[in-house]
Amino acid sequence: MTKQTFNSIQALRGIAALLICCVHCITSKIGSNENTHSVISELGRIFISIGNWGVDLFFIISGFIITLLIFKTNECSFKNAFCFLIKRFFRIYPLFWITISVAAFITFLIGYRGIEFQKLYDFKVILLLAHIYPFLGVAWTLSFEVFFYLGVFLFLCFFNKKYFIQFLLCWGGILFIFIILHHNNIFTFNYYTMTDPRVLEFFIGGLLLPILIRRKNVFYDKYISITFGAIVILIGASNAYVNVPKHAYLGYWEIVYLNGFGSALLLYGFVGLEYHNKIYIPTSLKKLGDISYSIYLWHFPIIGLSLLINLKLNFYQHLPIIYHSIIEIITTILISILSYYMIERPSIHYSQRLSFKILSKNKVGN
Repeated sequence: MTKQTFNSIQALRGIAALLICCVHCITSKIGSNENTHSVISELGRIFISIGNWGVDLFFIISGFIITLLIFKTNECSFKNAFCFLIKRFFRIYPLFWITISVAAFITFLIGYRGIEFQKLYDFKVILLLAHIYPFLGVAWTLSFEVFFYLGVFLFLCFFNKKYFIQFLLCWGGILFIFIILHHNNIFTFNYYTMTDPRVLEFFIGGLLLPILIRRKNVFYDKYISITFGAIVILIGASNAYVNVPKHAYLGYWEIVYLNGFGSALLLYGFVGLEYHNKIYIPTSLKKLGDISYSIYLWHFPIIGLSLLINLKLNFYQHLPIIYHSIIEIITTILISILSYYMIERPSIHYSQRLSFKILSKNKVGN
C-alpha cells in the first residue's frame, strides 16, 4: 500500500458527513408547524435510519488512516510522537473552537441564557474530553478521536512501529473486556469513551490495513466485500427504521456489528479496488470529502442560524418547512467550502511546517 491518499476514502467521508448533516437538518424540523405524519417526518425517519451510519464510518476510516500513517512513519520516537500530536491538534481543535463559539453566539442571539454557557469554560469541553457538548452536540464523536490519538501518541513514544498491530490487538482486546465487564455491572467506572462499544470501530478500521496488504494482489474479494457491506448496512438501516417511532434505534452492539462491520467491508472493498485502479472516484466526491469535517461541525450552527432567521423574518416563517432544511444543507456546504480554505487548510499547513521544523532540528542535531 504505497499510495499516500485514497480518493475512495475521501468520497466515503464526504457522503458520511453529508448524511449526518441531512439527518440533523431534517429531524430538527419534525413537529414544526406540521403534523407528525408529514413528509418531513417520514424523511427524518429515513435519514435517521441510514444517516447515523456515517459516524461509524468515520470511526472505521480514522482507525485505518492512523494505522496507514504509522506504517509510513520512518521510526517511532518522542519527536515523531510530538509531531503526530501537533498535526492531530491542528486538524481538530481550531475548527472545533470556532464552530462551538459561533454556535454559542447564535444561541445567545436567539435569547437563550442557560447554564450551558458556563460549560464553555470547562477544560473538558475545551480539550474535547467531555461526554456532552453545549451548542455543538455532534462534538461527542471527537472525544473518541482524541482518546484514540492519545493512545497512538503513547505507542509512538515507547514502541517500535512494527508492533503497532499487536498494540492495537492488545489495546482493543483490553477495551473489549472492560466494556463487557462494565455492561454486566462488574466495573462501575464510566468514562464513556472506554465503555461505549463504538470505540472498538477504530481498532476494526486499523486491522483492515494488514489484511489489505496481505491480499493486495487480489481484487475479486473486494467486490464481494462491498456487496456484503452494503447488505449489512441496509439490514442495520431497516432495523433502525422499524425502531425510530419507539425512539429505540439500534443497540450499542448492533451498531458495531451492523454499522461498524458494514463500514469496514465497504472501506476494504473500495480501497482495494482503487489500489488496483478498478474504480473511478469523481472529483466532486473527493472535494466533498475535503470539506467533510467542516460539514460535520458547521451544520449545527447553521441550524441555529436558520432558527434565528425564522424568529426574525416573517417571509421565512411562511416557507414550507422542508425548504428550511434544504436551505440549511446548501448553506452548510457553501460555508464548509470557505471554512476548508480559510481555516482547515491553513491549520493543516501550519502543523506540517511546524512538524518539519522540529524533525529538521533533530537531523541537524545528529
